[in-house]
Amino acid sequence: MGNNERFVEALREACDVVEQSRAVVPLFAPAHRLKFQILKMNALTREAEYTCEILHPTLQECLQTLIETYGTVQVKKTVYLDFRLPTLILAHISIIFKIINL
Repeated sequence: MGNNERFVEALREACDVVEQSRAVVPLFAPAHRLKFQILKMNALTREAEYTCEILHPTLQECLQTLIETYGTVQVKKTVYLDFRLPTLILAHISIIFKIINL
């Protein structure tokens, strides 16, 4: 498998992960897969830069898209967890106390 084929396959995988992340609510986005693709795309981008591959700018653009998508997912997950989770926990605790007091 040549370099171009490896790069194109990596781009295809990264695009699939970005599409999956954008298709769902940020809380359920596959952040772990995005992070893996960022690490992989970063390595391939550096390799393409070193070997002066023609796909280097495309790989850089894909890496930037992955990073932006990951940032959006992480911020929304953090906001949800910061503000919603305590409310949900308190609601469950109050339900448990109501059951115990019956």
